[in-house]
Amino acid sequence: MTVVATETIEETENAEESGVMDEIHQDLRDKLLDLRADIDSNTWEMAAVLSHVSENHYYIAWGYKTFRAYITQELDFALRKAQYLVSIAQWFGRNVTREDVIEKVKRLGWSKAKELVEVINDDNADRVLSEIEGMNTVQIVLYAREFLAKLKAPEGEEGESEKVAGEVFRRTFTLTGEQKGNVDEALVSAANESNSDNNGHNLDLICTSFLAGGAGSGQKMTDFLDKAERLFGVKIVAFNEDLNLCFGADTLQSVIGSDG
Repeated sequence: MTVVATETIEETENAEESGVMDEIHQDLRDKLLDLRADIDSNTWEMAAVLSHVSENHYYIAWGYKTFRAYITQELDFALRKAQYLVSIAQWFGRNVTREDVIEKVKRLGWSKAKELVEVINDDNADRVLSEIEGMNTVQIVLYAREFLAKLKAPEGEEGESEKVAGEVFRRTFTLTGEQKGNVDEALVSAANESNSDNNGHNLDLICTSFLAGGAGSGQKMTDFLDKAERLFGVKIVAFNEDLNLCFGADTLQSVIGSDG
């Protein structure tokens, strides 16, 4: 069994040996509907049962071709949250056997627990829980990203303005506590806008927005438009109804004016 144990799941496994799966399948289905009615109080149990149903494809016997269809149609539940819950159940079921750790993570809430997937395990749990103590969800998101980046980065990648691959660069900055808070919030805000977890991409987006405001940058409008086109993979044009003509970024500069 690969998820956090529940009485319902144990009954299902016993039933597989005794040949009464139909009844137990229905019990699981009813169980999920009951848990869904009070998700805030039953998050971890629902995570365990959802994982079990997903791994064994029980939803097919219930008339659904996909897990997505079952989640969104029968449970009226957000697919992304369901996927987070499944990942929580699977990670903690396989990599965290210490009950004291699981109980502490439960108290954090599911939105923080999902960020600890692939981060926390029996060996590092005490250190990780100590380091994230008192953090809000945004801070834990950033902590987890930094933790996983260090875990996956090859040795010798650290260093100021270090060129690591082709035209890709790594930069290290020293910030005060207040500055770090501002940067963290800006990165999370940019990530929400871009739907990307790539901090480099999001920092570039922030800088592009800053330069667009002309805050002492001296940047021409054409520079900004070219940057925006490369960043978003689009072609920016303006249409003049009187002339019935479209203008590209290079022409827009002369139309708008060099002051932007």
